[in-house]
Amino acid sequence: MKFHRVRYIDFATVFFYFMKVPMIIFKKIRCIVLKEDYDKFKELLRIINEVRIEVNNYQEKDSQSRTTFKAYYAYNDNYIKIRCRFIKKSNENQYIQFKDSVQAHTGQKCSGIRFYKGYCYFTIYLDFEPLNDFESDNISVSFGTSVYGLKKWDWVEYPHLLCTGETGQGKSVFMRYLLSGLFSANHEVWCIDGKCIDYALVKGMFKYYVANDTADKENIMNLVRCFCEKMHKRYEEMAEKGISSYIEDENYRPVFLLIDEYLTICKQLNKKEKEIFDHDISDIILLGRACGYILIVTMQRADAKYISGDMRDNFMFRAVLGKASKANYKMMFENDVQSFDEKGWAWYMLGTDLGIVRIPYFKTITRSCEKI
Repeated sequence: MKFHRVRYIDFATVFFYFMKVPMIIFKKIRCIVLKEDYDKFKELLRIINEVRIEVNNYQEKDSQSRTTFKAYYAYNDNYIKIRCRFIKKSNENQYIQFKDSVQAHTGQKCSGIRFYKGYCYFTIYLDFEPLNDFESDNISVSFGTSVYGLKKWDWVEYPHLLCTGETGQGKSVFMRYLLSGLFSANHEVWCIDGKCIDYALVKGMFKYYVANDTADKENIMNLVRCFCEKMHKRYEEMAEKGISSYIEDENYRPVFLLIDEYLTICKQLNKKEKEIFDHDISDIILLGRACGYILIVTMQRADAKYISGDMRDNFMFRAVLGKASKANYKMMFENDVQSFDEKGWAWYMLGTDLGIVRIPYFKTITRSCEKI
């Protein structure tokens, strides 16, 4: 993201909007042509203007007429990132006070602050409510609500999902929402239930279901092996037909394997079993995209001891739910993003696209939004 200096701080609001006229005209035309929501852009400008006013309130001149406080902003569809620095000697409380002032005057939720190379950073989350709705088809499913509406995961372009989140931060709600979308389109889902709780009451909705306990360790291994064998069989059929993607044949439908609490399952396996298990999982990750065999993995954190960096990097859709540690974000995104203070929010990465979504509360898995 490119940061822009907060300017025109000494001028009235009308001057700020006057200087933005070319951008406003361009955006208005773009919204008409692409049928985008122009009101969202107007709200973005309003927030940037409020930040500008707050910067002015903290701005002073030193004896050499140099400004004592500098601020910059960068934005996308979901949030505005602020970078600022007091030139004079300062302490953390001054930055917290500035962040709190921005939050109060913009009316938007802000993240906590962090420091990097002499600058303070925080994020303003653009306000939007999660939609109690979902969409799904043969190549995609909605996984949350962005500022512009439902955000969809295209598993043909971004195969395999790795979802992390600490206890009580919303992984189960996120998965109930995602699975509701998949089941609404009658997609086939296989399930390994790591906690033996979240999916036991709806196990009849899955094509195959195995609960994780010591007695069922062999069944877990067999389920993954069976998934791999069916994937290879489709791969061979596609080669005979001369097609390179399952979407070229309308008779092929995507098939999903959900492994819930991956870490818990790995801990049940001995060294030899873990090697076989890892081989099958790697096979799915490498070959699954083309033939529509898609892996969904949830765990508290993507610990390299149980999921290697190379394996993790091949999950093209990654999500971190709720409040998480810096280490978790770093492992998932290789970016130092700022954590949420509450549940119902998620950072996601689709390929290289990093953003945030809100997750509606789903108490159970359903095939229809009317039953929520």
